Amino acid sequence: MCTVSKDSTVPSWADFALETDSASLTTAVGVSLNGVVILASSSTNNIDPFYPNSWSGMVELADEYVDGCLGHPNGPGVYHYHILSPCIIDADSVSSTSTCTSLTDCASDVASYTLDYYANYKEETVLGIAKDGHLILGPYDADGSQFDCTTFDQCGGTYSDDGSYVYIFNNVYPYVNDCFGPAEDLVYEASCTTNVCSSYDSSSVFVSAFSAFFVLAASIVLLF
Repeated sequence: MCTVSKDSTVPSWADFALETDSASLTTAVGVSLNGVVILASSSTNNIDPFYPNSWSGMVELADEYVDGCLGHPNGPGVYHYHILSPCIIDADSVSSTSTCTSLTDCASDVASYTLDYYANYKEETVLGIAKDGHLILGPYDADGSQFDCTTFDQCGGTYSDDGSYVYIFNNVYPYVNDCFGPAEDLVYEASCTTNVCSSYDSSSVFVSAFSAFFVLAASIVLLF
């Protein structure tokens, strides 16, 4: 889930074409409504840029310096987002000339900071489009609730109120689509972040597994 290069291959049915001079954007997953490129949830170090956690696939732990819009340029100078940006829908209220570290709310909790700007957008809101053509929606569903991690698949996708497959730009990891779905249900939690989108309660999984084992053991006893 944490490897940044896994989103470079787009399904053939998407008719996506990569220009020969755009190699630096192979890890782009889409583009937001304000024209800013959206890159994968992980940084080039294969870790969460905002809530990093050491794991075996990481290159190194390094702080990501972003502005008030939670964006920054990559090596070639392409400005981009990794996480849900407040500037997609409320740029006038954000101090984009300031760094995140200089803004108290941003510096203390990036996840809460970005979600605060969507308080007036608690409905299905289109924020961009992915490389495979599926829409990228904001963090809230049609009922005004934040999208439930239990409905996500391994690519960070789910189904909108009208039944169409969409990706969610979120404030928990994965922050956006990190591969191209639909895919299997989200059953694995990312190791490279401390801000994980938990797909299940581990205690309930343990109980279910124990119950299944008990039933299997009882069946074996009955056979003999």
